[in-house]
Amino acid sequence: MAVDFFFVLSGFILAPKLLQQGAVSTKEFIRSRVLRFYPMLIPVFLVLLITQKIPLISRLLPENHGIPLFDYLGAFLLLQVFYAPLLTPDFPLWSLSAEMFANVLAANFRSKKSIKIFILSGAMIELIGLVISHELHLYWGLTRYFVAIGRVMVGFNLGLILHEKMQLKHNAFSVKRFFWIAILIALLFVLIFITEFAVVFAPVAFFLLIQEVLHLDENRFSEKFKAVCSYLGRISFGIYVWHVVIASIGIPKIIISFLGINLFGVSLQLFSVILTIIAVITATEISIRCFEIPIRRHFGGKKVY
Repeated sequence: MAVDFFFVLSGFILAPKLLQQGAVSTKEFIRSRVLRFYPMLIPVFLVLLITQKIPLISRLLPENHGIPLFDYLGAFLLLQVFYAPLLTPDFPLWSLSAEMFANVLAANFRSKKSIKIFILSGAMIELIGLVISHELHLYWGLTRYFVAIGRVMVGFNLGLILHEKMQLKHNAFSVKRFFWIAILIALLFVLIFITEFAVVFAPVAFFLLIQEVLHLDENRFSEKFKAVCSYLGRISFGIYVWHVVIASIGIPKIIISFLGINLFGVSLQLFSVILTIIAVITATEISIRCFEIPIRRHFGGKKVY
């Protein structure tokens, strides 16, 4: 459900580039989004191919899905929302696929009327997908085809509306409002386990949450806290695309086996979690320094958002 949070947040952050006076051209916007997504995906897919397609290495790892090479290409191109088998190489990429779809739509249709049409049509598409999934027992879940496309259309365009709304007025942060919004989100989280249709309301709940958080005064926070938040923001995209890949390699098991360490129960789980987190952050930092920064400097300069 939290993916809907990022859809709304993405629309809010990108709104100035799409809607305000002097907004960038469609070509420049899409080019910038390509430079935002793909540099990090290059090392991710290099590792996937090495660990899953080189026999000497793949036999040593706990998971080897035997994915066709063509599916790796489709997954790298972020076509997951159109062809579900492409989810297998790195499942979280479905949301990037959906967001790229929303970016292309928004770049070509920027009027306020278009935004409202996308929200309404997105909600209808999402409901149709959920009904088909439920009635025909196709087990599409919440991340395939109509459902994925509908979710991103609703969330991203609500984010665009949120930015326009925040330009008009600025209210003070309310602990009471924040509390009730948090209760609403927790309730939706529980309801999703009962019925997948509850996810339809997630973008609205996160719209309200982000709107409330935006009323916070940043000056109240220490510089160290803001620096930590800034760093987490810098590495968050890399963590998202790397975490499943790193987990599938099973680095903690490899290290434990190599060093002959005897760990059991909670200590084994704690060691595995800490080591995986370190590996994910390390992979992210290497990707940023060796791929993202050089590629963006070469092709996009500073015009990447």
